[in-house]
Amino acid sequence: MGRWSLNVRWMYDSFLTYIKPEFIFLDNFYHPVSGVPHGSPDYETMSIRKAKHLDFAAKLKEVTQLELLGNMRPDSSYNPYLSAYFVCGVGHRCEYEAGNALSPRRSYDKIKFITKYKDKVYMIADGIANKEQLLFSVALFYIVNHKNTYFLVHDTSKKKQCQYSCPLYPKYYYLPIGEPIADYQVLGYTDTTKGLVFLGREYNHGLVLANLDTIKSYEYVLDKSYLDQDGYRHNVKDTLIVEPGGAYILYYPYIQPGYKDDSLEIIGQRGRIIVRNLSKRLYDISGRLEFESDLREYSTIELKTKSKVYIVQVKYRKDKKVYKVVVPR
Repeated sequence: MGRWSLNVRWMYDSFLTYIKPEFIFLDNFYHPVSGVPHGSPDYETMSIRKAKHLDFAAKLKEVTQLELLGNMRPDSSYNPYLSAYFVCGVGHRCEYEAGNALSPRRSYDKIKFITKYKDKVYMIADGIANKEQLLFSVALFYIVNHKNTYFLVHDTSKKKQCQYSCPLYPKYYYLPIGEPIADYQVLGYTDTTKGLVFLGREYNHGLVLANLDTIKSYEYVLDKSYLDQDGYRHNVKDTLIVEPGGAYILYYPYIQPGYKDDSLEIIGQRGRIIVRNLSKRLYDISGRLEFESDLREYSTIELKTKSKVYIVQVKYRKDKKVYKVVVPR
């Protein structure tokens, strides 16, 4: 036992002296609490194991003087010792269990924790297996999003066990939704204690809806016109039906008052210009322009740049009308 202790001490000293880390990541951080069998000597009960685990975390931080990062459980008693949390799924499990939805209660507990303790850093990883799961996971990221959240989705749609080496960068990340105005709201529920809730969050240029309820669908009446995550228009007073496990990421364009045509909107998205015809889907949400022949034949589009905006001028050859839209860069 003495030799083992010396080896550990040597590893520890070398680690701090030569590597000079800025933080320590404690993977499987809660296993000493949840993974030790009841009745184990000196660790007989959950309360005993947790008390000793908290003492370990306190002493580790005191001795190393480093920031500690651990897997997250919604338990604030660890907040004095952990500066950051790794969140293995807020909507769907990560790593080898990827593609399996978390229980509504577990998802909702994580959402509440991340929203309440914004001073902590959160690295959230969801593993998804299809497009519906992708939308739901990204929507939940928008629900909890703040300056200290980081999000990754990895793809297991073809039963790949690649964990974090096959990340996705879906178009849903880059929607011009703006910044959050406030925290999420509970718009409806069957049972909040079980996480059976319908959530919404307003952004300054959009709205996010996510239904954690596994029992019922919810209706939401729009107060303005929006484009959804796939580029389809929904008009003011339209009713959206959000099914169990369903979500919408809605946004509306930046339009300068007085320069909007009833049939055309132009949106700035990650340095690109997207022209949208409101009566037909003439565009690709990823940023590629898709004009119908009549629009291409009878119109010209001129793009000018200034320090902070794009000015897009659209001239219809048929009636000689000119429409101008200002888009933030």
